[in-house]
Amino acid sequence: MTKTYAVVDLETTNTNIHEGKIIQFACVFIENDCITNSFDTFINPGISIDKNIQALTNIDENKVKTAPYFEEVAEMIHTMLQDCVFVAHNVNFDFHFLNEAFKHVGLSPLTTKAIDTVELTQIVYPTLPSYRLIDLAAHFHLCHRQPHRADSDAYVTAELFLKVQAQLQQLPFITLKLMTKLSHHLTLNTAEVIENCYLWKKKQRFTRQKDIQVVQGLALRKITQNQEAYYKSKKAVCLRPQQEQLIEVLQQFITSSHRLLAIESPTGTGKTLSYLKAFACHIDVYDPLIISTSTLVLQQQIMEQAIPMLNDLLEVPLRALVVKGINHYLNLEAFYRTLTTHHSKQERFIQLRLLVWLTQTTTGDLDELSVHFQHPYWSDIQHKGLHYLSKESPFYAVDFLRRLQAQMNRVEVIITNHALLLSEQTSQQALLPKTPYLVIDEAHRFSIDLKKTAQVRLDPLRLYQKIKHDLPNLKVHLHTKALNQQYQENYRYLLDYFHFYQQQIKQFISQLFEHFAPVDTTNQWHFALRWKDLSELEKRTAKKLLTLTQELTKAMQTMRYCLEQTSQQEYQKQRALLCYFQQFLDYFMLFLIPQQPNTYCEIQGQHQQLWFQILNGFSCQLVDRHIFKQFKKIVFIGGTLLVGNDITYFKRQLGVENLKVFVLPDAFDYQKQTKLLVAVDQKEQQNWYDEHQTAQLLIDLAQKTHKKILCLLTSYQTMSDIYRLLEPFSQQISVEILAQNITGSKEKNLKRFKNSSQSILLGTDAFWEGVDLPGQSLEILVIGKLPFLAPSTSFAQYKKSLLLKQGLNEFYDDALPQAILKLRQGIGRLIRTQSDCGIMIMLDKRMITSQYSATILQALPDNLPIYLCNHQEIIQQTATFFQDN
Repeated sequence: MTKTYAVVDLETTNTNIHEGKIIQFACVFIENDCITNSFDTFINPGISIDKNIQALTNIDENKVKTAPYFEEVAEMIHTMLQDCVFVAHNVNFDFHFLNEAFKHVGLSPLTTKAIDTVELTQIVYPTLPSYRLIDLAAHFHLCHRQPHRADSDAYVTAELFLKVQAQLQQLPFITLKLMTKLSHHLTLNTAEVIENCYLWKKKQRFTRQKDIQVVQGLALRKITQNQEAYYKSKKAVCLRPQQEQLIEVLQQFITSSHRLLAIESPTGTGKTLSYLKAFACHIDVYDPLIISTSTLVLQQQIMEQAIPMLNDLLEVPLRALVVKGINHYLNLEAFYRTLTTHHSKQERFIQLRLLVWLTQTTTGDLDELSVHFQHPYWSDIQHKGLHYLSKESPFYAVDFLRRLQAQMNRVEVIITNHALLLSEQTSQQALLPKTPYLVIDEAHRFSIDLKKTAQVRLDPLRLYQKIKHDLPNLKVHLHTKALNQQYQENYRYLLDYFHFYQQQIKQFISQLFEHFAPVDTTNQWHFALRWKDLSELEKRTAKKLLTLTQELTKAMQTMRYCLEQTSQQEYQKQRALLCYFQQFLDYFMLFLIPQQPNTYCEIQGQHQQLWFQILNGFSCQLVDRHIFKQFKKIVFIGGTLLVGNDITYFKRQLGVENLKVFVLPDAFDYQKQTKLLVAVDQKEQQNWYDEHQTAQLLIDLAQKTHKKILCLLTSYQTMSDIYRLLEPFSQQISVEILAQNITGSKEKNLKRFKNSSQSILLGTDAFWEGVDLPGQSLEILVIGKLPFLAPSTSFAQYKKSLLLKQGLNEFYDDALPQAILKLRQGIGRLIRTQSDCGIMIMLDKRMITSQYSATILQALPDNLPIYLCNHQEIIQQTATFFQDN
């Protein structure tokens, strides 16, 4: 590259370009792909520097008081940058901020070209978890001496820019050519970097890369037939006594006549390796083991950690494969079509990232990308299933879902998640193979996921939008004359009936709103909808809708039949749209047919909106008879299945009776490793919980112990209030304050928490389980309240009535067991290994003073020491514990 690039970074008093002042300017020059020179200076802003900026940049007023004012160096900086290409990490900030500063001192704004390294890095490295400069420096092992200082940031950005250019040059020529056509929407002149690489590569003599294949103008990573590897950890793996015991129990179960086994295996017992070892000699590629977990993260943990350890123990290693729901995989045909039909800036940006990713991925799993999937574009390119594929498509042979299915026939272990496993039971075209063996890991989550599959929310507004924007897309001309005539007749019929259907739904909603809505609709309201509660007018409207639903269903069935008789891939979108409309009609019929058995219907509203909730068969009635009848051996395993020594709650949630149970002893010595301190100085009134008291305790603990603290809360509002109380103290006590969804996603917060020297992390539901923070990653756990679930707006009364019919108590047989299991999950965040130690603090004295406290205490580990303390005693006990350990 013959141009001179000026890589710039600014530190400022704030981010407002009209009010902020520059306090440091730095520039690093690049010529001929080498860093040649640099310049930096502090700048006196003439105003005080905010405390937060001082803490972030380590630039205080003493550092800038003898520095030049901006007007003294402005002309020199302007001249320095005038003939260069301006480069910055988030160029929209630095470029426009600097130009605004030039205008204030009477200089003309820079007209030079400008490039953004954030966008470039996101495109060229689409799978990185973070694009913050500090994280990129760590990932690429770039020396970043002083993050958030302009001189260090500018130098790292320059090195990053060179790295990105070099990586671009490694891309296939055909990819660069297509990227050049699609990159015009990028920020300022960023697209020119891609174009320059394309022109450079065009002049070179290059050969096609051996690991790349080109299909219809798309460069894809070539995949060999035997892609599955035998993963090994290459470490000495020794089974512990508890693992040997669990393996023996599982071996006996596999060879016995029992079909269902529940195992409670506490944290640290190595359950995953144990059940893998037990099944290893019983499975093969014809009868693989299917493992279902609660999250995608746990899927990866089993694949990357447990499977390699297992193979170190086996003479003949096993192959494993992670399988997710079909919508996790890219549909190449659909993506290819969007390259000519989707033109918005955001869509083009996603396409550029995907083009690079396709040269890297061997799975087509969209989760590999570091993106949020809210944009509607993703639904257009996600896979819809094998039955939508056309054999005539050039992408048929390389389709990611077909590859996945072929791989499943060559592995002994298939790792999936609860959501996919449950959806398979009702799917017309199953993805998972038939096999006798199933392990449901994290089984306490399984019944929760099962309930979610029974809940459906219907939003009429969403239907109206679909009718308005997507119904015209159903107008297509089929290539067969007879089919086309039949299709067009039904399409015209559909247009008329959907228009009338929409009018009738609006009328029905208006009637329901007038009948059931409260006077004040500011807050969300709900009402259990029963046929006998409807007025005669509402019943007549419902019957009209039922008749229309039946007519629309007939028309759509005919249209789907016509589309399915044609093999053209171009009709995939129409098939999917008809499926959406049909699904809405099917569920809405549950509202329209009176007295449906095992179905609970509810209307909900807020302001002028109204929507419908359906619960179809509240519990998972008889899992062993209906949902998993194909499996001969099913193991439910998890850390919190029993309430005390009782498995009744778990059995009731699953709807099973003949369940063999085994409880593995706890692996930890809680007497030595931890203490549970229960706060007893709370108010006595009903609204006893005090956010200020919690915030003060967290501050005192942080100052006294200098340890990392996780605070688990039961309400997002409570968490937000505590975060606002803590934030002003963050700089004073040099502690980073993190909060779920406020300072980032769960994953980003956990990463920052682990990497920080001292921080307080506030979390709600997502942090009570599935969080692994061993050793010094976490040493103090604070729990705000006993985790009783707030009464749900949906189905609360229905659930209560079902429990009453079974002769059960709503609190003691449902709410309390749920809270106990969740409390055990929360407590399990602290002690993860036998070498961990730390303090648990419970701020809810109901744990030891309530009528149900004995039930809670019985469910906790036997050797967990519990102490009753006031605020000062908690601080002292915690400090003493860490001094002694």
